[in-house]
Amino acid sequence: MRVTILGCGYIGLELGAQLTARGHEVCGVRQSAEGIEAIEEAGFEGVRGDLTDPDNLAHVPDADATL
Repeated sequence: MRVTILGCGYIGLELGAQLTARGHEVCGVRQSAEGIEAIEEAGFEGVRGDLTDPDNLAHVPDADATL
């Protein structure tokens, strides 16, 4: 399953790591470069995006589930 976690903070990082460990494709969305780095350190794909600007999220990959 492909999963996107919007606003991937502390809880999202743990969720993403667990989903990745179970074989799912996970993408986490954060606004800052540091946030993207934290996502990648947790073992899944990070995409930079601003959740308050829908046009800015056009580059977020399609997913089966968005959290």
